[in-house]
Amino acid sequence: MPSANLARDDDLRRLAATVPALLSVRVETATDTVTDAVTGAVEQIAEALLGWHDWLVGGPSVELHLADGLAAAGSFRPRSLVDTAELSTAAQEFRRCAASIQRVVQTVADDAARRTGQELSDVVRVLGELLGEHVDQVREFAASESDDGQSTARLSVAERSLYRKVIATLR
Repeated sequence: MPSANLARDDDLRRLAATVPALLSVRVETATDTVTDAVTGAVEQIAEALLGWHDWLVGGPSVELHLADGLAAAGSFRPRSLVDTAELSTAAQEFRRCAASIQRVVQTVADDAARRTGQELSDVVRVLGELLGEHVDQVREFAASESDDGQSTARLSVAERSLYRKVIATLR
């Protein structure tokens, strides 16, 4: 009896393994607002990946609403410095997860299912790119640090910008 799966079993296992890998990425930015937004985004994406996996094994199709339920913007006043090494690692892990999702996307024959997977892959890849860009900004701020408080103000602006970009990516 032929399988109703829209992807090969090894691709389905790869996809299933991507979910805990994605959820294990630790993102700690300078503000709770951005940290919470990224964490919420990752949780939404993980849930969507599970739904997509179910679709690929014969379950119902999935509509993506990745920005639903994310908390509204709070304070962008930095509470701490950014650990750029840790954030850079998180960016790399998001890119790795996106590549894993993309490998599955390339094997899906159903157009609608493939488009959904492509969107999920793109969102995870862009999150990695956004965090990488943020790391570069923070490093630039640290290199030009002065005692006049401008670094904190610039970090606050960068955090607000990152937040907006994350939300825009999810929509």
